[in-house]
Amino acid sequence: MDDLLKLIKTTEFSFPVQVSDECKDLLWKMLVMKPGERLTIPEILNHPWIRPITDDESDKSDSKHTSSTPKEFLAEEI
Repeated sequence: MDDLLKLIKTTEFSFPVQVSDECKDLLWKMLVMKPGERLTIPEILNHPWIRPITDDESDKSDSKHTSSTPKEFLAEEI
């Protein structure tokens, strides 16, 4: 079990190119080792990647990433 914990603490990983910057930001903030530093459930639900995109925000979306929302991410074949 100690070996598994060491591996979890030290392993670096990367995201597929289909994952948007906002999605990466959310995941990194959820994967913080210290529980007190992780996002809370309300913070997760209010994160820009989770909350619905308004018309104004959709104009600013990064077109090089295809998964700008959770629904789009789940619909993609990775």
